[in-house]
Amino acid sequence: MKKIIPVIIIHLTVAAAAFAAELPRIAVYVTGDNAPAETRDALGTFMLDALVNSGMYRTIERSENFLDAINQEHIRQRSGIIDDSQISELGKQAGAQFLCVANITGVLGSFQVSARIIDVETADVIASGVSSSPLRTLDDLRQVSAAVVYRMIGVRVRTDQNFELLTEQEQTALETSIQQTIEQTMQTKQPRRTSFWVGLGFDIVGAGLLAYGIYEEINVGNLNNRGNYEEAKDASKRRNIGYNVGAPLLLTGITIHIFF
Repeated sequence: MKKIIPVIIIHLTVAAAAFAAELPRIAVYVTGDNAPAETRDALGTFMLDALVNSGMYRTIERSENFLDAINQEHIRQRSGIIDDSQISELGKQAGAQFLCVANITGVLGSFQVSARIIDVETADVIASGVSSSPLRTLDDLRQVSAAVVYRMIGVRVRTDQNFELLTEQEQTALETSIQQTIEQTMQTKQPRRTSFWVGLGFDIVGAGLLAYGIYEEINVGNLNNRGNYEEAKDASKRRNIGYNVGAPLLLTGITIHIFF
């Protein structure tokens, strides 16, 4: 059993990586006259990073060209107002399938950051989210970016090296529960229905991927501490794949055991 689980994890990891290569491309554009240009640029960078690290999107190859096109359109129109259909057309030309348009608005001494994700083919808004922040530091920008992305797509992303998806106690409890489930299953000798073995397969693969995600979570922290930020970014993507794929598989296995 110990030899089978790593093989399953390797095959699923390769499949997940191939799936990631087919993720839809997204670009981010930030508006808001109440915030300085450098603040808008930084927020756009952090939001794009959060969306990519969510494991649901990949960035377009030349995002700076897209932003230049937006700025040129602002200058051409002079009014400074560009609607979603115009933004969608520019995004399509840049190779994006989705656009995240964020807006910074000053409210009562603080700032409200609202964002929406637009399908460039239809110009329809498919998700939206809002959060607030004083926007005084880079950490403020990181945190509000992660918060808005979470409200849009329901995925929590890492914002700094102190952020933990699972505490040490939660990780230990999860690993103990998984090990006990496997041991109890292997000790059971009575005949099982096909649904049991199907559910067990989901349990094993899901638990393996979650364990892999936990490993990459630790790896990300170590890489960040050593200043290897690019490697940490890659590790965070692998971590997200482990969590985002492993958790649904494990829940599917549990559901099969309960209802079938």
